[in-house]
Amino acid sequence: MNDVMEEDEKKPFIDTELATLKALYFANGGAGVAFLPFLNIWLESQGVSSTQIGIVSSVRQLTNLFGAPFWAGISDKYSIHRKVLFIAIFQCVVARLLLTRLSADYFGVMLALLTFSEFSWSIAGPMIDRICLSMLGESRKHHYGKQRMWGTIGWGGLATPVGKFVEWIGNPNWFFYLHGFGSAFFLVLIAIAPIKEIKQGQVPFWKSLSVIANTKSLVFLSAMVIIGMQNGIIGNYVFLHLKHLGASNTLLGMCLVANTLTEVPAFWFSGEITKAITPEGGILLSAVAAACRLLGYYFLTNPMWVLPLELTHGLTYGLMWASAVQIISGLAPPHLTTTMQGILSATHSGIGSMLGAAIGGILFQRYDATLFLMSIILPIILFFGFGGWVLYEKSEYSKMNEDRSYAMLSLNVMKEKMSPRIGLESDEEEEDEQEKRIENARSSFTLKRSSISREPADHV
Repeated sequence: MNDVMEEDEKKPFIDTELATLKALYFANGGAGVAFLPFLNIWLESQGVSSTQIGIVSSVRQLTNLFGAPFWAGISDKYSIHRKVLFIAIFQCVVARLLLTRLSADYFGVMLALLTFSEFSWSIAGPMIDRICLSMLGESRKHHYGKQRMWGTIGWGGLATPVGKFVEWIGNPNWFFYLHGFGSAFFLVLIAIAPIKEIKQGQVPFWKSLSVIANTKSLVFLSAMVIIGMQNGIIGNYVFLHLKHLGASNTLLGMCLVANTLTEVPAFWFSGEITKAITPEGGILLSAVAAACRLLGYYFLTNPMWVLPLELTHGLTYGLMWASAVQIISGLAPPHLTTTMQGILSATHSGIGSMLGAAIGGILFQRYDATLFLMSIILPIILFFGFGGWVLYEKSEYSKMNEDRSYAMLSLNVMKEKMSPRIGLESDEEEEDEQEKRIENARSSFTLKRSSISREPADHV
């Protein structure tokens, strides 16, 4: 009893490691919201044309496809995660601050700096996720959402103050200056955070990447491309649809607030949800929510009714991302965690979002709101395709356990048959005894098989 009380007294009231982790997420979200949502406004204020802004947007998505895996691969190969993250964020901020010295006359230089800065910043999210998972460990991995939600709080909580402050100052360059202040705080946290470096195993780094090519990884990453497509369509064309319906800018702002308010509790409760229905179940639940959300956009006539639809954002993004991070972490060995997180970001925010934006643009121009009705095919494919794979995996795992149990029982029977017999009076009695043992083994196997079929597969 005294030992237990002594152990409780030794436990700190606040877990400083997790407090630092929450601050990392908050700083990442807070620094990002001072730049990303207002970039196009700044570009327009510098005289950049709409066509050029479109080029910038396309290049930004393309850099997400290559940037995160590049930085993640280097950090995993050489076990230098802190150095890579610090250097990448530092050079990104320098490049963005240099942009304030340029005008539209130097669009080529501007595009090069923006490309370089986006390429560098792309590792921030995957790297913090890797730090989070290494701090939590396998036993607390389901608490990921309770850490990740602080990124959403930083993003949503500082968006309005940043906009109001720059509007009061009257100089759009202050978006970059505020981004620099937030990034400086981010860099300090990176320097002091307890980042665990995991040494590479005996298998060479590039050969160990073969884990990406296995069937389970490819199926999951394909699912993330589909999710990225549907989220790319929602993110790029919902506001245009609402504008066509006569929505005000205030209503659009309320949509962003609703997204934030639902994303935070979704991350908070994601651990309990994924423990109850597994992370794969979380992905399937997000697909159902996405289908309902897209269908609602299609039938929308009064723009004010979009607000109830935005409440599904917590499921379509918050729960989805928390589930995806848990799944991808289980597909890679510890020394490849950052690489797999980078690939997850590339497939969802790179390939998926680009395809959704490109195909959605063509369909929206031709069919307007019917785009959202057509897009329902994406969550349907996700639900039945990925869901079918999950069921197949469960059945294969159960079958493997059955075969293993049967092999062990058969081996035991063979051992008993080969052991010396004492006290049997004739060969006939020995044969009867052997038949009884085989019958008992069959009965035991039948009971074992029925019990396995009722137990859930822990690995799925």
